[in-house]
Order: sequence, then C-alpha cells, then structure tokens
Amino acid sequence: MADQIVSTTDQTSGESINADALAIRAFAFLFGMPVALLVFSLPLVLAAGNWREHRSWQYVAGMAALWTVAALVILQSRRERLPGLRKWFGKLRGVDVLIAVPFLVVGIAVMYYFSQWTGEPRAWHLPQTTLQKILWVTLCLSVGVCEEIIYRGYCLTRLTAAFKSPVWACLVQAALYGLLHFAFGPTWIGFTTAVGLLMGWLVLWRKSLWPAIIVHVLADLAVLAGGA
Repeated sequence: MADQIVSTTDQTSGESINADALAIRAFAFLFGMPVALLVFSLPLVLAAGNWREHRSWQYVAGMAALWTVAALVILQSRRERLPGLRKWFGKLRGVDVLIAVPFLVVGIAVMYYFSQWTGEPRAWHLPQTTLQKILWVTLCLSVGVCEEIIYRGYCLTRLTAAFKSPVWACLVQAALYGLLHFAFGPTWIGFTTAVGLLMGWLVLWRKSLWPAIIVHVLADLAVLAGGA
C-alpha cells in the first residue's frame, strides 16, 4: 500500500515537472513569435530605402513571415497536445457571418475616425500599382487568417490553459498583438491592443476563429477601398 502511494506521488511529481517544463517552452515560444516576425521581415525592410518603390517586396516578405510563424504555431500546438486547427476554427455558421457584419461596420468607422483624429492615415504603406493591389488583397487574406491562428488560436488557447482564466489570456494576447504593430507608432499599438481584446472576446464568445477572420480580412480590404 505504501509502495503504491509512493509510486502515485512520484508519478504526480513527474507529471508536474513535465508540465512546468512544457509551460516554460511554450511561453518562450509565445513571446518569441513577435521577435520571429520582426526577424523575418527586417532584412527586406532595411533593404527598402523607398517604400513606394519596394512595397511589393514588403508585402511578399510579410506574407512569408506570417505563414512561416503560423506553421510553427500549428506544429507547436501539436507538440503541446493543445486543441488544434479543427477546434480553433469550429464550424462556419451563418449566424457567425451575421454577427461579424456589425463588428465590421463599427470597426471600419472607428478605424477611419481614429486615423483622422491621430492624423496618421497610414497611406505610406498602401499599394499604388495594379500588382501591388493584387498582392495587397493576398496579404489581407494572409494577415486575417494567420494572425487569428497565431493570436486568437494558439495564444488564447495556450494562455487560457496557463492562467486558468480566459479573461487574463485575452488581455495578454491582446497586448502581444498590439506590440506586433510597433512600426505604426504608440497610438496604433494602443489601438490594435483594443482590437485584439475585441477579437479575443469575439472568439471566446463564438468558440470559433471564423467571425474574427471575416472581420479582420474585410477591415483590411476596406483600408484599401477607403484609402485610410
């Protein structure tokens, strides 16, 4: 009986150590993702002395960075035996599309007035040529899918498991998401952090990435349509 108790205790202790080690590796990966995105994009950014002439390369670099990190996130989630893509995406339901519409309308309006208020229309990175516009549409699709997989898929799932609280998980993933947009300046870091909170809440509510992806993709496309 005593041997059985000792064996159970050792097993529990071993599982705790393995869980702690896994959590440490997961958090290192979690906070390393924004760094990875920066490292992937930085060489091409530094090589582009004129954004107007090199925007096509910037878009391609951005897409390559996003899909690479999204693939790493999916592999990491499998290593940690977390719920994967099927769980994150859930089912695409008509009601989720309807729910995404008011979020999209409000989001576009807020983004427009925020741009006007801050005097930062972000026109410096918008496409000019036909090729750039085609690449921009592809980039919007990539950003909408990959960033939601990374932040509202992996980050939200991993942090919820770590904190045992979806509220704290939503706050931290939003902060990480805001920091990803450092290139746009502090005001846009704050704005995108708020967007991350809203998207996180939407995903937690609907238990699916689809509504957030729909809002994300269409909002980015609206930036091109409105020249905001």
